[in-house]
Amino acid sequence: MVTHTVTYLAVASATSTWTWTGHVVTVIMSGLFLIMFDLANQFLGVEEDTINKPWRPIPKGLMTVQGCKVRYGIVSVAFLLAGMHNKQTFPCVLWFLDVLGYVVQWDKNWFFKTFVFMPVAVMANIMLPASLVVGSQPAVLEWVAVYALFWTVPFMVQDLKDMEGDCKTGRTTLPLMMGEKHFRAMLFCLIGIGSPLALWQLVAPHSGASKAWLCILWNLPYVFVILYRLAFKSGPEAHRLTYKFVELMFVFGTPLCMFFVLPTIVVSEGYVQTLTPMPSMSDVW
Repeated sequence: MVTHTVTYLAVASATSTWTWTGHVVTVIMSGLFLIMFDLANQFLGVEEDTINKPWRPIPKGLMTVQGCKVRYGIVSVAFLLAGMHNKQTFPCVLWFLDVLGYVVQWDKNWFFKTFVFMPVAVMANIMLPASLVVGSQPAVLEWVAVYALFWTVPFMVQDLKDMEGDCKTGRTTLPLMMGEKHFRAMLFCLIGIGSPLALWQLVAPHSGASKAWLCILWNLPYVFVILYRLAFKSGPEAHRLTYKFVELMFVFGTPLCMFFVLPTIVVSEGYVQTLTPMPSMSDVW
């Protein structure tokens, strides 16, 4: 939800179109975005959650699988209808299809989970609030696609913390194929070398070297902690904490890049002139 809010603020402030209505719509759509996946994750992962997350509602007996599926269907329809009404059709359909791929269990294939599901999830995550202001503009889409590719590697840490459950449920992941030690070494190299280079490439061409350096320095503490833990910490609990730092970097680290870059793209491409006024709250809902 934080990334949705930051993205909306970045684009809306650049175009002088920020409104309380837009902010509220962003929060509501963000909630539907998260709830839809969470419900799918819960009714599909009962066996895995019994091992990895026994505190969840279904393993604890607080909700049935059928009840969870009904809720998923209701939230999915509400998300799509609200997205079409708010001219957010592209990111809403993108996220719906991505979650649908998860529901039919394509995520058991390591390639789909790593190189399709996660990058598309990041794209939908950023485009949902951005499209509320600028629609699906090509230059914005291009930058968001590169941003999503960058996050493909750090999000692989998730597979480390779920190795036990993945093995028992038949899911194929890279750490199970490569072995934990070799997979951690690969991530250490990719994150250590790739993160500063990727952040520079994401920011410098659009917002200049000074802001690129600021983004790199802002994110370095997260990168250092993640690298340290990949090098010296092992085991499910340790990997869960490592992944928490990946999530913190995604929520509080790299959004600074979006706040610098997206307004520059929007203004430089002349999208300000094509914007339509935000509808009032009564028009939206």
